[in-house]
Amino acid sequence: MKKIKVIINIFLILAILWPVSGFAQENVSRTYPRLANYFLKWTIEDSEVEELAKWDLLILDMEVENNSRANVKKIRQLNPDIKILAYITSQEVIGGIYQNQWQFYGNLRKKLVDNIDTSWWLKDKAGNKISFWPGTYMLNVTSGCGSSAAGDKWNEYLPTFVKNEIYDSGLWDGVFYDNLWGDVTWVRNGDMDINRNGNIRPIAEINRDWASGNKAMLTRSRELMGNNFIIMGNGMVYDGYQPYLNGMMFESFPSPWENGGTWTGSMNTYTKISATNRQPNISVLNTYSKDRNSFTKVRFGLASTLMQDSGYFSYDYDNTNHAQLWWYDEYNINLGKPLFPAYNILDKTNEKFKAGLWRRDFENGIVMLNSTSKEQKYIFSREEFEKINGAQDRSVNNGSIINWIKIAPNDGVILLKRNTEIVNNSFYNGNFIRVYNNQGIQVRNGFFSYLDNFPGNEQIIVLDIDNDQNKEFLANGGGILSLYKNGKKTKVFNPYKSKFKGEISTALVDLDNNGKYEIITGAGKGGGPQVQVMSVDGAVVGSFFAYDKAFRGGVNVSGGQIGGDVKREIVTGPGAGMIPEVRIYGSDGKLFFKFLAYDKGFKGGVNVAVGDVNGDGQNEIVTGAGAGGGPEIRVFDIYGKLLKKFMAYDKTMKTGVKVIVEDINSDGIDEILASSANF
Repeated sequence: MKKIKVIINIFLILAILWPVSGFAQENVSRTYPRLANYFLKWTIEDSEVEELAKWDLLILDMEVENNSRANVKKIRQLNPDIKILAYITSQEVIGGIYQNQWQFYGNLRKKLVDNIDTSWWLKDKAGNKISFWPGTYMLNVTSGCGSSAAGDKWNEYLPTFVKNEIYDSGLWDGVFYDNLWGDVTWVRNGDMDINRNGNIRPIAEINRDWASGNKAMLTRSRELMGNNFIIMGNGMVYDGYQPYLNGMMFESFPSPWENGGTWTGSMNTYTKISATNRQPNISVLNTYSKDRNSFTKVRFGLASTLMQDSGYFSYDYDNTNHAQLWWYDEYNINLGKPLFPAYNILDKTNEKFKAGLWRRDFENGIVMLNSTSKEQKYIFSREEFEKINGAQDRSVNNGSIINWIKIAPNDGVILLKRNTEIVNNSFYNGNFIRVYNNQGIQVRNGFFSYLDNFPGNEQIIVLDIDNDQNKEFLANGGGILSLYKNGKKTKVFNPYKSKFKGEISTALVDLDNNGKYEIITGAGKGGGPQVQVMSVDGAVVGSFFAYDKAFRGGVNVSGGQIGGDVKREIVTGPGAGMIPEVRIYGSDGKLFFKFLAYDKGFKGGVNVAVGDVNGDGQNEIVTGAGAGGGPEIRVFDIYGKLLKKFMAYDKTMKTGVKVIVEDINSDGIDEILASSANF
């Protein structure tokens, strides 16, 4: 279950004194999945409060403002980050609001109806009121309607009502305008007298004026309620409305009325509007079925929602009854933040949504989606995942460890990562990793370090470089470094210009301990042993040769705190062809210390890493023999004293071993990760 915050001792006081929500754009949920509940009962029972507080976004009927105000405040107290929108129809009202069951709970609707001018009703050529939904009558959104005694059109009065009765109440984060259509002539086949003169205008003109009227209504809404009040619409997406809105609901996803009525059409519209909607982007994909156990529909809708950043997923009964508290195994999962855009495994070169096998990577798992009409099977060549260990559909969510997946047509699945992500350190994509403690004891099962979004054997560093709480990716191949942010390439560096296109050793280290990382590079085989220090913008701030500049075996780099001050040092190991001498430099290229990591006669190269592998509060230097040597790892203190040595793989292997130091077990002590491409 998603966690909800409960502060019992001040609950009643805060429920009474709860301030205006602030209509803030901050605190929009940044972890996934993001869940919405389209809950349109006119009251909220005490028994429903805790359940409703589990969602990230609630769309509640505006009448709960009067009927269940205290319970709405309790929901906010349980979940301070929740966003709550008030539901109101944009073009119709209930005809019998003063009769039958409505009279006891519909005070806001009564107030709305009491102020409707008779010239605002939408009528047909014969002068009859037009009804779209049973029990309701439509209003004329266009400027062709009459004016009230105050001089208002319907498209002016509605935003004023929302401002006075919803916005000013301080209870809501935004408003949800239902039936925000871009055209209207599909109702009654265009038999509507929008100018109140007994004449029916051409369909194109009616639709044009209807859209213009809605734009006027949205413009006035923004003028009255500002940019921080969320405004969401529901109905077939009309491009002209999107700059005024934070997002749209795709009801009955894939919506039969949206962009051809297909999954592909809805997805491409869902993607398109995020570029023009206001921030925060908040769209809802609402899937429904009268069967709460239609788990395939739940997974397909949820997986589709997760293909984009802006979406919240909603699943309920149908469009006649949006008032369920249904909860699913997938809702309990915290995928974290998205790492890359979604891509089609069957056609990686085409970013446009179409039938395919789709994948999106998150911090804590991946989402797979089969939008084809055939069962799809896929083998993860260098990855293992864990299925959700659920209680509902055990045929899918059974907790098993897998390296292949079978997905039915129009289905999706969430798979969990097995804590195999290497962060803050450079790793070779696709290499096999064994995990050891400082005594050379293997402390967990090995795994492949692999990101499917990057080529095999490319060096990658995953790190929050700019301290914005989002991970960036520094990829290294062919002598070029590429920085990716939010899944998009934002910078390209060529540390050694066009002269060198070989392998580059990389490390990210905050050398000055000022909160800003530097990129440290070492030219690989074929290049001189030149170390470059660059800012994350690619500006060179330091450069030196770690060994004889005539040497062409290259240099391997790492970094960390070695000396007694707060600054970090650069640690180097030579490439093949030189004695295995590890050197420690300051960021200015000043040599502090050096020692032999292996026998002087070994010239296969030395891979280096730095970290506190024994938990004594001081970093150690860890080395791995280069190509031509066995997979021998050695651990030294900062003075070059050998503390431990061991074979990470079979001693007959002569391809060497690359080393990484990282607290991958989250126990406060760094582990030694032994990386091999030949396992």
